[in-house]
Amino acid sequence: MVMRRVLAREFGPPEDLVVEQAAVPFPDEGRVLVEMRAGVVSFVNALLVRGAYQVRHPLPFVPGTTGVGVVRAVGPGCSASWVGRRVAITQMEGGCLATHALVRRDALASVPDDVPDAVGATVLEAWSTMQLALTRRHRLQPGETVLVLGAGGAIGRAAVDVASALGGRVIAAGSSSARLTWAADRAGVDLVDLSVSGLADGVRALAPGGVDVVVDPVGGPLATEALKSLAPFGAHLVLGFASGDIPRFGANRVLIGNRTVVGVDLGHALGADPSLAGRLMSEVLEAVSTGRYRPCAPVECVLEEVPGVLAEIERGTRTGQVVVTMRAPTG
Repeated sequence: MVMRRVLAREFGPPEDLVVEQAAVPFPDEGRVLVEMRAGVVSFVNALLVRGAYQVRHPLPFVPGTTGVGVVRAVGPGCSASWVGRRVAITQMEGGCLATHALVRRDALASVPDDVPDAVGATVLEAWSTMQLALTRRHRLQPGETVLVLGAGGAIGRAAVDVASALGGRVIAAGSSSARLTWAADRAGVDLVDLSVSGLADGVRALAPGGVDVVVDPVGGPLATEALKSLAPFGAHLVLGFASGDIPRFGANRVLIGNRTVVGVDLGHALGADPSLAGRLMSEVLEAVSTGRYRPCAPVECVLEEVPGVLAEIERGTRTGQVVVTMRAPTG
């Protein structure tokens, strides 16, 4: 039996990825074989392919950390009751950008019947990250003001959605009005268009006393500016450095006002507690099923388009979330 997969043979630009055929593997101890239906193409994948993520995969490897599929076989130590079940997957070792993937049993969660494959796949990485950020690393309270940096990106969009659903007052900051269109559709969300005003001025106009929480997947100078906008006893959540610049916070800014800087790394959290993956995914998928979380419909592509799509995501010329649907190539 043959599968198709995206393969990184060396660390480098996404354009160097290849799509190849390989034999479908059989699951070993504690793993199941999933026939993939949808896999997410995200900025994290671009970092992994370049070897620029916090953890480097052994070469060669198949990127893709999240997706949805159907269990077709189970290895030793896994219940046969999983066979035939539609499941969500999140595992930082990758493997989801393929027609078949070996997945750890603790990296699975059942997908509600009313959640489509592509939508279910889309919410797993970003929404699970924000579920961790706003219900574990910082327990968001109703009425708290949340400043979301990079609100046009995947993490930013998830932050706006999750924070709104949890009762927060959201200020979404983005580099242009076009990238804030999605956030503008959310009732009660205030916008700061950074092409029109500076972050500090924009936030000051909306929250003169400062914000209670900063969600920061961007880093760089914006992170330093956002920390200055944090109210006393506020929390600055560090989720990544999409700007490519790791900020150096002045400790005096943290000390004065009893502020807190909090790290949020989904991959590390799942490594420390593998069972957390299933809990986070189940919570997110249930919230999508009931309408509490409202992700946008993703853009779909096929495996052969992944190198080009990843390059566009890396350059910032591709907006919205992209999902690979596992259908045969045409032509």
